[in-house]
Amino acid sequence: AGEGGIGKSRLVQTLKDYIANEPHVRWECRSSEYYQNTALFPITDLFQRLLRFQAEDTPNEKWAKLEQMLRPYRLPVEESVPLFAPLLSLPLPAERYPPLNFSPPRQRQKTLESLVAILVELAEQQPVLFILEDLHWTDPTTLELLGLLVEQVPTTAIATLLTCRPHFQPAWHHHSYITEMTLNHLSHTQVEQIVTGVTDGKTFPAEVLQQIVAKTDGVPLFVEEITKAILESGHL
Repeated sequence: AGEGGIGKSRLVQTLKDYIANEPHVRWECRSSEYYQNTALFPITDLFQRLLRFQAEDTPNEKWAKLEQMLRPYRLPVEESVPLFAPLLSLPLPAERYPPLNFSPPRQRQKTLESLVAILVELAEQQPVLFILEDLHWTDPTTLELLGLLVEQVPTTAIATLLTCRPHFQPAWHHHSYITEMTLNHLSHTQVEQIVTGVTDGKTFPAEVLQQIVAKTDGVPLFVEEITKAILESGHL
């Protein structure tokens, strides 16, 4: 948790780099300020990337990609495909898949359970890293999915990494196996270290360095941006 620009995404990237050569599956998605009321938006966006949908794909080609993706799992394809099709705005051809006789709440629950089942099955083969950023903009249905996923963490090889602004309070934070990390503003010394790194060792006058410290308030993103702007201005 931490405010905007404090370094949450940078730490996520550092973890991804650290385990890049380790066998694992990564599901990475992000919530959006503009889709806070769109059910399962981060998951829908993730699936469209996993399936590699192209603008020129026909509905039949999209169906084929979805079927191919779901076939290896233990979920019955005749049920899982109709569950996931609405997420991807795919019309359901009645001749291929009969409609599911579920009530809307039951269909929603089955969809969430199927998503968790896929992740658990993946984790049986190799470790899974599940990342969801900007939790403070996450829709209620995705939060419900995360609640189901968090319940699985102690018994599966799934590392779940979530980022959010400080005001967000997850419903599941009381679990003993969850570690919460709050990112705070950097000290003057740390700001100077970032400036040195961005300038590749070039020394700024002390008064310029003090201005950077004062204006950025210890937010690393601002430190980097202002330092780059000073370098590009040519004033030094």
